[in-house]
Amino acid sequence: MRTKKILAQVCILLTIILIGTMAFPVYARKQEQETVTVIETASLSFVHEGIPVTAKWLDIFHGRQHFVKITAEVEFEGSTITIESEEYPIEKLLPKNTHYTSSLSTYYWDGIRFVRAPGSSTQWVKFDHPDNYNRYYRGQINRDYYLNGYSRTHHHVAQWRCEEAKRYADFGRISALLAGVIGLMLAIPEIISKIAAAIVGLIAAIVGLVSYVLRWFIGDIIQDERGSGWVWTWGYGKLEFWGWVIAAWWWISFGRWRDWGFFVVI
Repeated sequence: MRTKKILAQVCILLTIILIGTMAFPVYARKQEQETVTVIETASLSFVHEGIPVTAKWLDIFHGRQHFVKITAEVEFEGSTITIESEEYPIEKLLPKNTHYTSSLSTYYWDGIRFVRAPGSSTQWVKFDHPDNYNRYYRGQINRDYYLNGYSRTHHHVAQWRCEEAKRYADFGRISALLAGVIGLMLAIPEIISKIAAAIVGLIAAIVGLVSYVLRWFIGDIIQDERGSGWVWTWGYGKLEFWGWVIAAWWWISFGRWRDWGFFVVI
């Protein structure tokens, strides 16, 4: 057990090195000497469906630039799973003024064609997402599927699955919503439910920090304008020892918060 723990710690150090090569948005900051101020704006500890969760919301100021960051730690069946967001510009979490166009505007991101919010004069688009109007699985909003981009996997979650999770808003149904996403990365059936549960713990922490409920997170963040959902994963890696997975890591982001990545280490 001691050897396994040491290897796990080594793995976490390696992931820190690997972060520099991961594909996620980099937001420009001024290069001159700057003052960095970190403020722990909110923190909470709670037990969600029997799972202890500790989370912190940090406001980080690089000079005049304001970023936010969330860290969470989940204890589940004797294991600790840590999740940490990257620093994200506060203005990107706030509504922005945009203008409708005469037709749907599209662009390519990660090799996948996206429709651009807020859409056109005849079709509202809630947030940027893969073009399931004219390119991918047209109109199949009740189907789970995924698209492989250059560096990310773009997961589409069926409308019925989102609505069921939102209607009942219980731990099991929301875990099931994410289990399919995680199962694509982890070919270890016995821990998929554990990781899904941990990420739901993260979601519970996020919505707790912003004083909302799980229904809000599904409806406002994950679901698009037609009620189906979007989740992105990338940067998956793992460390094995004699066939045992000692640790695994990846990035995940959700719907409207596509560009706000959360780094998961198990």
